[in-house]
Amino acid sequence: MNHSYFRTSRRAYLIVFPLIFIRRLIINFFHSLGFLNVYRSTIHGPVNRLFRGKNVGHGNNIFYNTRSGRITIGDDCILSFNCMFLTGRHEFENGQLKERSKQVPESGYDIVIGKGCWIASGVIVLGGVTIGDNCIIAAGSVVTKSFGSGILIGGVPAKVLKKIAE
Repeated sequence: MNHSYFRTSRRAYLIVFPLIFIRRLIINFFHSLGFLNVYRSTIHGPVNRLFRGKNVGHGNNIFYNTRSGRITIGDDCILSFNCMFLTGRHEFENGQLKERSKQVPESGYDIVIGKGCWIASGVIVLGGVTIGDNCIIAAGSVVTKSFGSGILIGGVPAKVLKKIAE
């Protein structure tokens, strides 16, 4: 048995591992300041309210806001770059924001994305929306209401552009 190999690999490990750890700390620090989001996704709110199905293709810089509801993404969906799923709300009363502790509701604005959907780049999906199975949402769309299955959705606000052929 060659003991010099084990000593060399152990030394390499002792040098490389701290460098990887320090790099991760630096990236996390800048990410917490709002920089370097390009290669990451952010969950604002309880992490246990985000449910992603099997084989979900996940783009970069996706923002999930789970403050006011759950986000459920079905199996075999594709999420492109710079998408936002926003359940968060700020409630008003008599034309003014409610007091800080009552401003953001904790539930009632769930987002449900069906199976086999393609959410193109830059799409914003607001809370309280359900998208059926096998839908395509065009790039840059703002989805403010629910839609059925098998349709192409697009626009600001989003509307049905056409039925997708079987």
